[in-house]
Amino acid sequence: MTPDLTAGVWLALARVVVERGRQAKLAIRGVSMLPLLGEPMTIDVEALRHPARVGDVLVFRAGDTYVAHRVLRRFGERYVTGGDAYPEIVEHVDSADVLGRVSAVWSDARPGAVRIDTAFHRLRGLLYARARPARLAVRGVVGRALRLCRPKEIH
Repeated sequence: MTPDLTAGVWLALARVVVERGRQAKLAIRGVSMLPLLGEPMTIDVEALRHPARVGDVLVFRAGDTYVAHRVLRRFGERYVTGGDAYPEIVEHVDSADVLGRVSAVWSDARPGAVRIDTAFHRLRGLLYARARPARLAVRGVVGRALRLCRPKEIH
């Protein structure tokens, strides 16, 4: 039986595990990394031994929680990251706040889960990161077109 620990305790334990050179397994929650990462998937997180590259997924502290988002750019000891589902939102992350890099993605938390981060999956992630400016432009054009097509209210 697993003890009922708070999320903060689990994350503190994950940090200790990663700092000791092991991998921590964390559950994906939320929708910011759709369509490539989402519930009920789990991820293995390993220590960041060398700087992350564009397209890697980092797990980092954001307030009282941890977030898994894709690296878009690196500036020295800082990363610009963002979720795949929301190209208009980015975070600036200090290396000190990084728990680690996602080293494996699993279909779920079951013992027989299938590893899904194939070469194709990683390529798609890199394309999401590199195509972010184009995705932003398309999203803006579509948004404007939808606003123009709305029926006007008559007073």
